[in-house]
Amino acid sequence: MKSTKGRGRSRQGRAKADSRPAFGCGADLVVFRTGSEEGVKFAAAELARYLAQVSGREVACQWRRRYDPGPGLWVGVAPHLEGAVPLDLLAAADVLDDALFADVSGNAGVISGSNGRSVLFAVYRYLEALGCRWFRPGKDGEFVPRLRALPRGRIRMLERPSARHRCVCIEGACSIRHVRDMIDYAARRGFNAYFLQFRNAYTFFERWYGRENPNGRIDFTTAAAARAWDRAKAEARRRGLLLHTVGHGWTCEPFGISGLEWAPTKQRIPPPVIRHLARIDGHRGLYQGMPLNTNLCYSSPQVRRIMAAAVADYAGEHPDEGLIHVWLADGTNNQCECDRCCSARPSDFYVQILNQIDALLTARRLATRIVFLAYVDLLWAPRAEKIANPDRFILMFAPITRSFTAPLLTAGGRCRKPAGRLPPYRRNRLVFPSGTEDNLRFLDQWRRSFAGACVDFDFHLMFDPTWDPSGMEIVPVLHRDLRNLPALEMDGYISAQRTRIAFPTGVAMHVMGRTLWNAKAGYQGLVDSYFRDLFGAAGDDVYRYLTRLGRLSMAAVLRG
Repeated sequence: MKSTKGRGRSRQGRAKADSRPAFGCGADLVVFRTGSEEGVKFAAAELARYLAQVSGREVACQWRRRYDPGPGLWVGVAPHLEGAVPLDLLAAADVLDDALFADVSGNAGVISGSNGRSVLFAVYRYLEALGCRWFRPGKDGEFVPRLRALPRGRIRMLERPSARHRCVCIEGACSIRHVRDMIDYAARRGFNAYFLQFRNAYTFFERWYGRENPNGRIDFTTAAAARAWDRAKAEARRRGLLLHTVGHGWTCEPFGISGLEWAPTKQRIPPPVIRHLARIDGHRGLYQGMPLNTNLCYSSPQVRRIMAAAVADYAGEHPDEGLIHVWLADGTNNQCECDRCCSARPSDFYVQILNQIDALLTARRLATRIVFLAYVDLLWAPRAEKIANPDRFILMFAPITRSFTAPLLTAGGRCRKPAGRLPPYRRNRLVFPSGTEDNLRFLDQWRRSFAGACVDFDFHLMFDPTWDPSGMEIVPVLHRDLRNLPALEMDGYISAQRTRIAFPTGVAMHVMGRTLWNAKAGYQGLVDSYFRDLFGAAGDDVYRYLTRLGRLSMAAVLRG
């Protein structure tokens, strides 16, 4: 669906590094950039490019060593704009923290932030104040107004996001263009990170190029995946976004077993490696033939050493990947049944591995953060082991079996200790909960042993869109869950979602980004403004139609 605003969309302008006359204020319009931080150069170029489209004329973009008050829009991190920005309010305690600032009147002012990506966020917020809109990923998902002059009134904002972690995770079937467009859109919606799963995201690119490509399927290779991976990383870096990487694969790749996708392998596994694999029903081998779904004999000190060393080596080789996910195998009820492994929960051995990783990273003076997860068998928290250095780690709660018919918290957004007892841990005989109350009991148990940073890794936009042609039924649940993150003592959200998720509209992603930025944002105001901006006078009618379509489709019944 195309925006009714798009009919009046301005023609493309040009942004060049010169000082030709601009519009509206009787003086040249120039974008001045200070500093060379990641994100700042891109932010200045984006500002000049969009102002050129808004005006239909060329806009200069120039670099300056230091700030000099006067006509022009100055773009840079706070320390480079001293005297023009509130340095104390923009100070960031951690590389994960964001804050933005803008103070512009007409053709003069400053646009700044606590880091490069925050400067980019501030540029997009300023452009939104001018009337720009981004309705969905891709060039055809934006609206750029045509203005005769920049507003003479003062545009001022100073903001910090409600959630520290705001991340989109690659999933589904996607081309590099789809991923690039999503990264671009994520930055415009204030997401501060992108998660490229595995070591080259092969499976997601192969699903597109090798199976769904409308231009014809190709034999997609790991080398092609590596090139796509590098391009995606470059797109995130140039915007200053944080990179999350890997996840599954540590249970196979360090042992010479390829873990590219959720599929059986024809690779021959040598006997010295087989003895490290989980023993199930008296047999050691690949679980259902799938390396990614095969757990290991975690009671083996050698297994733990190999895994920990592999993570530390990877972190040293990839210093630009600031958050590395260390997960065990995917799948369920696939843990080793040897006597030594049965002496403790998988999460106890898991924490031992995590502590070994931390010791190696500390010895190598690497600041990499490690993301570990409470997921399937690992929902049962450790009985004896504890994380030795909580500052290194982020606990990721991943309730994949939950129902999305209701939000995690239903009692007015106030967190209370969930009543009832956890089901006992019965190795390889587990039944996983769908109720939100049951899932929160697992989270509460983990929080008793780990009080560090915690995020929700959730699947609102992964499975449920299949059952709902309107794209509306999941949105209020998503909004409630994101608003309730502080009540759940969570520091943010990682969205495990399809990359192509804007049919019939992009309202879910819009609500996600806005609510993570401002937890107080009301649901109705967010969806009303989105539909009115996208469809103009017909916006309210389209919203009512899609809402009714969602209810009539009985999505809640279909998804269970």
